[in-house]
Amino acid sequence: MNVFWNKKGLVAKVVMHLLFKKQFGYKQALPLNIIGKTIIGRDNSRIDLAWSATQEFPVKGIVLTCHPFLKYGMHYSFKHKISDIYLKQSYHVVFFNFKGFGGSTVNGPSFADDILSVKDWIIEQFPGFPIYLHGFSFGGYHALHAMRMEPDVFEAAIFDSVPILIDRFFNSGFIGYVMRWLSRSPLASISGTETVLPALSEINGKSVLFIYGSNDPYITRYDLEALKTAFPDALIHMVEGRSHLESHKCNNDIYNSVIMTFLNSLREMQLVS
Repeated sequence: MNVFWNKKGLVAKVVMHLLFKKQFGYKQALPLNIIGKTIIGRDNSRIDLAWSATQEFPVKGIVLTCHPFLKYGMHYSFKHKISDIYLKQSYHVVFFNFKGFGGSTVNGPSFADDILSVKDWIIEQFPGFPIYLHGFSFGGYHALHAMRMEPDVFEAAIFDSVPILIDRFFNSGFIGYVMRWLSRSPLASISGTETVLPALSEINGKSVLFIYGSNDPYITRYDLEALKTAFPDALIHMVEGRSHLESHKCNNDIYNSVIMTFLNSLREMQLVS
């Protein structure tokens, strides 16, 4: 099966470009205060990444952001100023484009591999610093799989609007049919379309904060119950009256306060231990 997927990434390239051509390849210039770089990922995909360095010291860690399924890729974080709170609180912030987005190329099927490739780069550039994940929707879905694959390298994670089942997001049309089929096929694990419930069970005990809007159509009451069952230790924060990816848009100060309270509580526990 792996041989099938790894023949120079041909199958992955064809399938992904057919399914996601509306999202893939959209490019924008980086903001002036952002440093950009291209790395070679674990599957030999070229990955565009960028980072912003805090001016506050001592540096507390590195936040790795994982963008949602939108053509803007990592520019989603720039547009919504996701890094501002982290930079003010002494964290460096790293951004990247998943394969196919922006200038990142496709040479394999696994988006989780992209996250782990950027993680490898972070460890080389900033050795010894804890790494925190902040994943949005699609990006958080694959970040959960990455965390399952290498749980010890991530200190904690924040997941915003992350669906538990891929069916919830890809729920109609041809793309939806293909994604739902993949998620139930023997290729589910390789393609990263399998439910994250097994990943949740395996990382139970890790420090994870989930943030959802109460009107998010991609996370049902039954999904939340399944999340709590699979991951009893998870913290779940609901934002009333908000839909998918709206929690950080409604009141940025409250959103940031929830995240900083979470991260500061981790640091306090570390100091005590």
